[in-house]
This record gives sequence, structure tokens and C-alpha cells, in this order.
Amino acid sequence: MLRASNLPLCICKCLTPFKANTIENLDIKCLSINTRGLNKSIKRRSVFRWIHNQNVHFTFLQETHSSNLSADVWSAEWGGKVFFSHGTTNSKGVMILINPKLDCKVEKCISDNNGRFIILDVALEDSHIILVNIYAPNDLNQQVQFFKLMQHHLQDFSEEMVIIGGDFNCSLSDKDKKGGNPITKKASVIKEIEQLCSCNNLIDIWRHLNPQLESFTWRNKSHKIQCRLDFFLISEKLADLVASCKIFHAPETDHSAISL
Repeated sequence: MLRASNLPLCICKCLTPFKANTIENLDIKCLSINTRGLNKSIKRRSVFRWIHNQNVHFTFLQETHSSNLSADVWSAEWGGKVFFSHGTTNSKGVMILINPKLDCKVEKCISDNNGRFIILDVALEDSHIILVNIYAPNDLNQQVQFFKLMQHHLQDFSEEMVIIGGDFNCSLSDKDKKGGNPITKKASVIKEIEQLCSCNNLIDIWRHLNPQLESFTWRNKSHKIQCRLDFFLISEKLADLVASCKIFHAPETDHSAISL
């Protein structure tokens, strides 16, 4: 609870930018889940109902497998504003769902055409906040380039209130992984994520609140490998406003949900 790539982008911006940016009364709830595909209508509607019952303002979904053909139907089923970055019907794809009851205006939307990220500049009451939903690649070299790309896109928002959520496909410390390859295998990726945090004054809020706790958001079928791959990075100036950040069970996926 509580704002130069070679990839093609879709950017939309409204005509009247929102100027105020106060945080004293900011009260929002965010949720992030890797869904492992939403093409099956029964599963999709079940997940949407579950999200509605969580009573959050913004939901970040990864690995949605959406397409241009499905966007209108999925938006109607959700019943509110939905922002997409499509992958294929079998891989990738991210979405941000906005609670239909929430009064807000999306001033700007940046999304890639590869189903990896969405950036929203959202005007909310007397504040505005940058919301970023990411689904990072799993390949090490692609991950390094991906986080460099995110740094490029976020450089214009370094003074703003930022919430980045999603599936980073990378554990940040030894406490965030059990079994499998050591995290040193992804040292170059961790370095890029740390650079992203440093340049934008971001913190891993779950780890900030739970400095010694071990908890994981993904595990293989044998449970011999467990990782915290899903998390929120938020502006340091938002940290004191965070009432909780939790990892908990989500339906019909092998990832846990995370709430803020």
C-alpha cells in the first residue's frame, strides 16, 4: 500500500499536463502478479474477479499473452481502464489494470512493442505518480540490455515519485534465492538494477521492510529452487508512507502475488 532504444514504442500524451505533486495525502494500493497466460477465458475471468476482491487501485500483470485482437474483450471483462504491451499469444505481455472506481487521469503512456514494459504518468487527486510494470527477459545478456533500456526511459522521471513493479527474473541477494546457480551468475544484471535504483533514488521496499526475512515469489515443482523474482522498487521519499508490502498466494500461477 501507499509515479535511446532500438525497440519500437507506443507513446500517448494528453493535452493538459498535471502540475501538482504532493505526497502527504497519497493513499494507493498496488498489486503485481505474473499470471502465466490469460488466454483461457475461464482463467482470465477468475483472475479478474480475484483482483477485484483485493480492492487495490493499480494491478501490474506480467506474462499475459495478450494481443491486439484480445485487448477490447479483456478490457470489457475487467470493466475499467487497461493499458497493454502485447507480446505473443504464447509469451510475454504486460498489462496495468486500473480500478474502475478510481478517479485518475493517465497523462502519458509509454509501452514497448515486445510485451516487456509499460510506463504510466498518472494524475491522482493532488499528486501524480509514475507507474512502471516490467517483465524482464531471462537471458543474462538480454537482461543487462533491458535494464539499461529502462534507465534510459526513466531518466526523465528521476525527480518524480516512481513505483516499479513486476517480474525482474533476477534475485538481488543471497537471501532471495535457495538452490540452483548462485546469484553471482547474474552479477552484471544485479549491477544494472542497482544502477537503476541509484540513478532514480529507488529502494526494494519489501527488503527494506524485511531486512533479514527469507521469502520467495517463485519455486520450481520440486521446491529445490526458490527465488524472490517479483518485487517493487519505489522512490525513497515514498518509503515512510508504505503501510505494508506482502508476498502471498495468487490463483492459477506458479508465482506469488506482491502487494504494496
